[in-house]
Amino acid sequence: MPSPAQLIEMDAMRTNMRHFGLSGAAAEELKKNVQELLLTWQTQESEREYTQGLNELMALCLQKRTKEEAFARFKELVSKLHPGFVRTNGSMAEPVDMAVCAVFEMLMKKSKVLTDHLHRVDMHFYLTGFMPGWFLSMFASEFALPASEHLCNRLLEGDAIDRLVPQLVAAAILRSATEIVKLEDADDLIRVLKAKLSEVRTSLDLEALVNEIEETEPTEPKLQIPEVEELGSLGLNVKSLVGPGSPGSPAGSAGKSGKAKTKHTKRPGSGRSLWCLTVFFVQSTFVSFARRGVGLQGSPKLPSALPLPTKGFTPTSPRAALLRVHEIADNPKKVRMLRPAKQPDK
Repeated sequence: MPSPAQLIEMDAMRTNMRHFGLSGAAAEELKKNVQELLLTWQTQESEREYTQGLNELMALCLQKRTKEEAFARFKELVSKLHPGFVRTNGSMAEPVDMAVCAVFEMLMKKSKVLTDHLHRVDMHFYLTGFMPGWFLSMFASEFALPASEHLCNRLLEGDAIDRLVPQLVAAAILRSATEIVKLEDADDLIRVLKAKLSEVRTSLDLEALVNEIEETEPTEPKLQIPEVEELGSLGLNVKSLVGPGSPGSPAGSAGKSGKAKTKHTKRPGSGRSLWCLTVFFVQSTFVSFARRGVGLQGSPKLPSALPLPTKGFTPTSPRAALLRVHEIADNPKKVRMLRPAKQPDK
């Protein structure tokens, strides 16, 4: 396992210079200063273990400040962090879980549909991986520099980071709720969330995001269900199933505007729909013949003449129904039973 000094060196080299708008000699100088100050801090704070992500916070503190000013600001910010986010016992699990649970608690008060969807795609697991970096860097890798600086100022002024950071994450998720509920891949959800966080560029943007989770009324995201006009090759119009007086029907629309027009479009049908209709027709035919052959037509209270096999199946199981069709077809005696009774000559 790498030593703290080795981790600091590797992280200093990985600091996102593009985020700070630096390249070439200026970028190398910042990396060198980040490594030097972090090593100094680790020496002075020997009871604490360096945690990955603090390199971004140090780079943020070095913006437009001398090394002495940056070091003093960094020490003060770290002292405000939750003790568990700067390792003292080698574990960060508890504070991270508490932060993620705080996010879900805030979201549950605003939208149960959104919260249930996030649980279903295991968003808790993914947030657990991203939350420590956001805590330790003050969103330096997501927000624009003015917004991250303002967040640091709020922390130094006394705001509790345990509440503030989950509040920002929950508000960003809530802003993207309509898009998020359509996604089933947690990687896509994280991408949408990070894109929404990157829109926070100024102190005003940050304040608006902080206040949003408190001011937003509980709402549920609207799920857009695509309108289906036709079913299969038979061209069945779903709108025709709606009553003439209903708002969704052409007649209902005509009652309001008087200019409703019915659109008739022909599109290639679905082979699956046609197959389902065929199976339904065949099964209906067999049932009809069975009932008529044993005098059960119009007697729904009597039991079926030919009981379905129940071993391993339920009567409504499609597989059981297909087995019943094959059983009837393979047995000539049962086929004769299914023939309609002779009608008397008139």
